[in-house]
Amino acid sequence: MNKIIKIGNANIIIMCDDLKNIVPLSCPVCQILIRDRTDVIAYRKYSCCSLCELEIVYPNQAKWKNNWRPSKKELGKLRKKRKLEPSYLMFK
Repeated sequence: MNKIIKIGNANIIIMCDDLKNIVPLSCPVCQILIRDRTDVIAYRKYSCCSLCELEIVYPNQAKWKNNWRPSKKELGKLRKKRKLEPSYLMFK
């Protein structure tokens, strides 16, 4: 079963039999791009990226399981902090 998604002026065709296994391009919690395999694993487990898993889910696991999510103000602070961090790794 194919699904067509409209993003801006582009139509994206997703060719997939099982749409529930699709991982979004950005984290539904912090709206930062999904970067790597650890983000995919975290998304499949908690519906968020690995950084949200570490910073938000683990410290609030009981509340998270009851559908608690951080406020817009808290998420704004988190996004601001994340944008200051490099999105790449440097090796010596």
